[in-house]
Amino acid sequence: METVKQRIEKLARDGVFGKGRFVQVVNNSEDGKAAQFASVLFFLRVDLEEEGNLKRIPIIVKVQAGEAELELMRTDLQFANEVVAYNQVLPKLGVNELGICPQMYYGLANKGENPAEDLIVLEDLRPLGFKVADDVLLDFDHVMFSMKKLGQFHGRSYKMKNSSPGVLRELGDQFSHVKLFDSKGLFEGFAYRGLKPLIDSSPADSVVSKAYAKFSGATFDEFSQSLIKPDEPFAVIIHGDFNRNNLVYSYNERNQVVSMKFLDWATTKYSNPAVDLSFFLYMNTSADLRAAHWDEFLEAYWTGVTSVEPNPGFSYNEFLKHFGQRAIWGYFITAFFLPMMLFKETLTTPELIKNMTPEECWEWGLKKGGEKVTAVTSSVARHLLDRGYLEEYVSNSK
Repeated sequence: METVKQRIEKLARDGVFGKGRFVQVVNNSEDGKAAQFASVLFFLRVDLEEEGNLKRIPIIVKVQAGEAELELMRTDLQFANEVVAYNQVLPKLGVNELGICPQMYYGLANKGENPAEDLIVLEDLRPLGFKVADDVLLDFDHVMFSMKKLGQFHGRSYKMKNSSPGVLRELGDQFSHVKLFDSKGLFEGFAYRGLKPLIDSSPADSVVSKAYAKFSGATFDEFSQSLIKPDEPFAVIIHGDFNRNNLVYSYNERNQVVSMKFLDWATTKYSNPAVDLSFFLYMNTSADLRAAHWDEFLEAYWTGVTSVEPNPGFSYNEFLKHFGQRAIWGYFITAFFLPMMLFKETLTTPELIKNMTPEECWEWGLKKGGEKVTAVTSSVARHLLDRGYLEEYVSNSK
């Protein structure tokens, strides 16, 4: 902590936080801090004095978590990608016009050469009324607002494609490829767990069995690349980790959502919109909400897209088809992360994974947390089946 404060003091004296005489760096409250899996956050306040007035600047400081995160999650490259996003890609996309990003005061990422020096300093949005939503599973209003904003964000990519062909791909090429870590069967265990009740109650040649056979026959990286590899004309700059933990909202006096910001751009890349959409919708909605409003959510997203770029290069029905072929991505990631958010005994850290054998990882994913975890993951798998997304995944040759 003291080392971090010393670095912030130096930045303040160098004018990073604006004009004024440096006074102090102090700890700030951590109220509202969301779960973090790939970095360590410090909540601080920088005090400057200018012309007799005291300026208090609340900040959030991100530093590397540890060796296990570096090894398994390549957080050195994630830090580098976040700095590139804030400094170069998002401004050139015109995303700042949407008002969905916090200010980055400072970013340093060494791509592994000296990860202890990696540092990202962001504005703390809490004094402006922003906070993480109270519940892991969001209500209708939060989801609708988020879908429209996500659509607007993706819409900036389509707008750039139409105005400057090739430039968008050049922006995407600035991000370092981060190979998704080998979970030693942990992801696969959680994913199979949700599908197993459907497999057991279906014929041997059912679409559920075929879907499982398709992804279980590939490595996790092969499975991932088949879904996140950019597919034109749909590909956009995605957030990459679009879920409640990385979103903050502000509210009016009636507690209605009026604004939101996207945080943690560490996994941003040039990819398919279904990556953001499917993860958010499966990670942050209940089975009842999905059953009642799924089509409305996708329509809200499309409204957001077309409000920025009326002609994204494909129709709504073509978008739905493309999304359906890749919706299983959201299930796969949700099956791993959602139990950890709902049931703390399933929390799985990189250090834990590093020290387990593949057999232990598989058993952990298959059994940890008991029937309540199985029920949660199975409800998502059931939705994939009922919407025809498993059939779309199986039949998609890409």
